[in-house]
Amino acid sequence: MNEIIKTSLLITRSSSGIGEAFAQVFSEQGFDAVMKGKCIIINGRLNNFFAILSKLIPKNLTRSIAKYLMKRSY
Repeated sequence: MNEIIKTSLLITRSSSGIGEAFAQVFSEQGFDAVMKGKCIIINGRLNNFFAILSKLIPKNLTRSIAKYLMKRSY
């Protein structure tokens, strides 16, 4: 538990500006999740929606979408 607190403090102190606010929020959410015994936390409603959607749609469709996005990014 002490390492988690030290890490979150290190992140918030090393950040500056708006990144500091995000680091503070994420470290608090992560700490709360660990204290509740959760192994995985997905931040944000949109990210959570896509995580659930990826489990519901067929794997072939998921792969083709990922393949399209990977080609598009280059």
